Amino acid sequence: MKHIGLDLGFGNVKVYDSRGATVFASHLASPGVAYASDDESTDNETSMIEFSGVRYAVGESAFTKGSEIAGLGMQRLLGSMEVKAITYAALGAHFRNYGRPKDGLNVYVGLPAELLTKAEKSATTAAVQGWLVGKHEWLQDGKPTWAVVDSVTVRSQAAGAMYDMIHTLDGSEAKDAKYAAGNIGIISIGFNTVELSGMLLGKAADSMMSSDTYGVRRLLEAYNSRGRSKLPMLDFKLRRGQLNGEYENIRQAWSDRVIGFADTIWGKNIYELGRVIAVGGGVEYARPALEKTFGDRLWVPDNHIVSISRGLYKRAVADGKKA
Repeated sequence: MKHIGLDLGFGNVKVYDSRGATVFASHLASPGVAYASDDESTDNETSMIEFSGVRYAVGESAFTKGSEIAGLGMQRLLGSMEVKAITYAALGAHFRNYGRPKDGLNVYVGLPAELLTKAEKSATTAAVQGWLVGKHEWLQDGKPTWAVVDSVTVRSQAAGAMYDMIHTLDGSEAKDAKYAAGNIGIISIGFNTVELSGMLLGKAADSMMSSDTYGVRRLLEAYNSRGRSKLPMLDFKLRRGQLNGEYENIRQAWSDRVIGFADTIWGKNIYELGRVIAVGGGVEYARPALEKTFGDRLWVPDNHIVSISRGLYKRAVADGKKA
């Protein structure tokens, strides 16, 4: 089987395997009539996805193709047509970049901690395995595409960040695995949520785990206080550094809120942490506040956007070696 790390984010879906990473924006729109255009260029960052009689525009510029579909509720990840569309778009883009594997896929999926509490974990795992295991067929920009998923393992996104630190790409123990024996904080800043997790004295600490909707969309909503723009359009501009006016002050205020969330959940443990792992697309916008708060204890992996999916892939490889 081919190992795949899959991070189902509300801003991007990230796919990682032995050949590399693909990041595909998970904005959705319901497309209208397909009119002819004088522009014949291909946008590899946005795709038209068709399956089971439904049709979606997915990607960075989805908002230009039809009516926006917000879809920021957690239940979306448990088997909706929308999560299938964004997953198909990301997998199809990955196959376009690297080729479709001949073998079935062993997928390690990263989800928000809110869906993986003790009360929810079994139901969440069953739901995700239920829609993801099996053969999938879809049209991507008019071209038939397919994938076969043989097995699915569900982990928290924060766990994916930890795996990225403690494992190498061949599944061996990394030199930084020594930090896992001490006190570690993990903060994942996505489009929709900020995920917190941690370890104390080398053991997972439930008291350090939490999830809330303080993600990048809160930054964009604050910037859009007059409600004149749609979030996907603002996200498009944010990714390109095109927001201006009061953006810098709003970004700082949002960063303070992210740090305040970690301070509230971690409490006095925040002073005992030997390393704080920061991952996710939002790290780029909160980094000054993170550096000011944690100093040289802060560890931001290279390509922090794909860190979770890369960590999930590494864990899949490590577990495969044990089997």
